[in-house]
Amino acid sequence: MRRRLALAVGISVLLIAALMPSGAVASTPERFGRVDTSGKNVDVIRVLGMLRGAQRANQTVMIAVELAGQPVASYVGAALDSGTTFSEAQKSNVRLLLGRRQAGIAAQLRGLGASIEGTFTDVFNGFRITVPAGKVRQIAHVIGVTHLYTVPTHHIDNTNTVSYLGADTTWGQTGFTGAGVKIAILDTGINYDHLDFAGAGFTAWQHNNGKIIEPGTFPTAKVIAGYDLVGDAYDPDNGIGPSPDPDPLDCKAVDAPDVQHGTHVAGTAAGVGVTSAGHTYTGPYNASTLSSTSFRIGPGVAPQAKLMAYRVFGCGGGTNVVVDALERAVRDGAQVINMSLGSPLGNPGSLDSVASNNASLAGVTVVASAGNEGPSAYATGSPAVATRVIAVAAMDAQESFPGATIHLA
Repeated sequence: MRRRLALAVGISVLLIAALMPSGAVASTPERFGRVDTSGKNVDVIRVLGMLRGAQRANQTVMIAVELAGQPVASYVGAALDSGTTFSEAQKSNVRLLLGRRQAGIAAQLRGLGASIEGTFTDVFNGFRITVPAGKVRQIAHVIGVTHLYTVPTHHIDNTNTVSYLGADTTWGQTGFTGAGVKIAILDTGINYDHLDFAGAGFTAWQHNNGKIIEPGTFPTAKVIAGYDLVGDAYDPDNGIGPSPDPDPLDCKAVDAPDVQHGTHVAGTAAGVGVTSAGHTYTGPYNASTLSSTSFRIGPGVAPQAKLMAYRVFGCGGGTNVVVDALERAVRDGAQVINMSLGSPLGNPGSLDSVASNNASLAGVTVVASAGNEGPSAYATGSPAVATRVIAVAAMDAQESFPGATIHLA
């Protein structure tokens, strides 16, 4: 995985959505025009052309298979648009119905040599599978299959300066500090033992193996939910598959290419702050917080928000399980989802874009970094290119850096 900590922000625009209390987010969600993700045709030729090595029939490839029927998020979105709600019982009923339909198709896919790596009902109706390339055409003709997608490989992006955004001014003027908001971080995990998350500290982290949840260690009052979908060794760039476990602790290897990236992102979003004396800061959060307190680590944009950690990266390499994490985050009740990651030269119709749009339909604010591929046209990555995602581009947070001044009439 390429180290990309210096260029693009996928988190700074947690903005008002992350700062506002949950009631404000839930009752008056910022909504855009409905996105129709139904009725797509299976484009087998395009999918085959995009798959590396697909010309070899026995080459194993990863694709996503979309099935007929809308995911749960579409029903939630329709309810929001009509001014009503879609209950947890109703969601469960839709999942049950979709699951029954999926079971028969899954058996057919396995009969064609496919291995089902992920099953989705909330932000996408279908599967993520690995299969011999020579079977892709046959899969396209299975009754109930409506679309095939390639699975993007995402890489890490992030940088942010809270004071540059004026978050402290927002705290003082509005009182919105993130209280009542749940932010899901899809990244390398979170070091929930860190003092910036009111954790138990360095000694606890030293004794935390990151593979099992030691009694009483997780979840915490700050990091209230999460899951490790991949494990330390995961690296799809080099053919190493996921080994999930329940503990979403960030990678502990000090020489990892992107060590503690998720912890950095989570701190930018909702860290509580660490004083220069090395203690967890406990507030208050207002317009004078940054000037009146000496910080070793400053507070995040929404310091009183709760965090949810979904680990999609190992200690190195990219990831193919972003949609899996989106599915979990939406099911677990995330109100904001941050992805400081991206797949270069994004397609608004890609798998991750479709899933992100569906999450937004359900009232979730989805934020993603625009990418680090330079200033060329159409360089924005996915899922940032999705029509319902807040895409955040690279910026210069140092106002003294030489730039251009444009005078308008």
